[in-house]
Parts: sequence; structure tokens; C-alpha cells
Amino acid sequence: MRPMGDRMKIHTLVLTSLACLMLAGCYESKSNLLDTAAARQPITSNGDWTDNRKDSSYHDRLSVRSDGWYDFSEAEINKDGTEGTWETHTVLLNDLGNSNGWALYAYTTWDDSEKAYVYGIVAINNGVWRSAQPSCDTVMDDNPPELAIAQQAGATLDKDAGVCEFTSTASLLQALQNYANTDSFWKSINRTD
Repeated sequence: MRPMGDRMKIHTLVLTSLACLMLAGCYESKSNLLDTAAARQPITSNGDWTDNRKDSSYHDRLSVRSDGWYDFSEAEINKDGTEGTWETHTVLLNDLGNSNGWALYAYTTWDDSEKAYVYGIVAINNGVWRSAQPSCDTVMDDNPPELAIAQQAGATLDKDAGVCEFTSTASLLQALQNYANTDSFWKSINRTD
């Protein structure tokens, strides 16, 4: 069993990486645009831990897959101590280089409700794991910088869904690299929570 600090770092990485699944306005594509042959697994050990968020407890599990992807599974622990239904998301990381002392990785996971792959960036530095998700949602912000970055890279905007749709790997990686150079990205990465 891994020490609690390591397990929480793993949890922070994966759980926040999947936050885009619950938010509108993500970078998306209908097919996977990351390179499965270039999969990276900076977390090399499986993790299994309990996490408390707000008024709920969860049993979480991270499994390293032989194909280079991860399986992140989570079940809510009911008030009687039994586990609810397990949900699993498969996550792929690709190297994006280094910036400001952080190793950066593009990530993708399938969003079944959107019927699309969603994307973001995971940043790792000295055992701290953070993620940030670009947003094209114009409801909360009329002109989010991530939207202009995506459109400059060739993405199209689905205004009703607030989603930036990508069709090429080069376009997606360009947008993610440019997003990694914004103040909003670094504000998210350098948070102190």
C-alpha cells in the first residue's frame, strides 16, 4: 500500500484531470487525437485509497494498464459503509515538454455523455500533480482566452455546447501548448489547495 501523501497526489492528478467531464466548454474531438504509441505513465504504481469530499466519501482506484493508458475508478461509499456503483474512466497522457519547472502532459479521456474525447493538461513538479482544463464556455465568460487559442489553431466552436471541436492532432497540440502559456493556466497550476 502506498503512503497516504502519494495516494492523494495520484487522486489529485486523476480526479482533477477528469473534471472536464462534469463541465461544459472543453476541448473535444470525435476521435482520439493523442498518440497511443507515445503514451506516458508518470505514475507507475497502482493506487487504491479513500477520499472525503464535502459530505461524501469515495473509494478510488488508479490502475496502470499495459497499453499505456490508466483506468481511474471510483465508487461512492454509502452511509451504511457499502460501496455504490463503480465508474471507470480510461485516461491517456502524451508528453508536452517542460515549462517553468513543470513537466507537462496532454491528457484525453472519453466522455460518454458528449460522445467525444475531452482534453486538458497535467503538470507535474516535485511530486505535485495538477491539471487544468481549457474552457470554450461563453456563458460564464464572453470571450475566454482558451476559445481564441483554439480557434487560432483551427478548432470550431459549438456555441450551444460551448465546446471547441478539434479534428487534427497538430491543431489540438498547438492549442494546448498555447494554453500552457496563459496566465489562467498557470493560476490553475500554481494554486495552493
